[in-house]
Amino acid sequence: MTKVAPFADAWLRHRLITSDILDGLTDDHALEFKPWDGAMSLRELVVHMLVAADMFTSTVQNGSFSRPNPDALPKPTTLAELRAATHDFTNRTKDQLASISDETYDKMIDTTQVFGQPLPAHALLGIMKDHEIHHKGQLFVYGRMLGMEKMPPIVRRTI
Repeated sequence: MTKVAPFADAWLRHRLITSDILDGLTDDHALEFKPWDGAMSLRELVVHMLVAADMFTSTVQNGSFSRPNPDALPKPTTLAELRAATHDFTNRTKDQLASISDETYDKMIDTTQVFGQPLPAHALLGIMKDHEIHHKGQLFVYGRMLGMEKMPPIVRRTI
């Protein structure tokens, strides 16, 4: 087993809950929901989560920090499209994680422009998971405010 494998499983247990929350929503109007003025819409929040995980794994693979191209961001207009984007990005991130060698997992990454210092790849991946958990928590609140009564557990027990 590679060093990244336990991390990848732990991250995926959280990401799958995001998919479960999206599956519990039934009205496309939910995409535009914002719990307060200035908040990200549900669509923006989920796209942010998807793109951020992709950015973190790409940064680990490339060895230096790079922001995503705004023109390449998914622009779903329905819940079905947002679910499909979530599925596609999740598979892409899983594949990127699976390709990280033990050597790369321990390598220092130039993250100075974002975090003020270089970080080992595994620490950057830890930040990625923390970011996922933080925004997944927000998504739980969005779901409740949109009327979801049955919510998934906070993490999948099995994959």
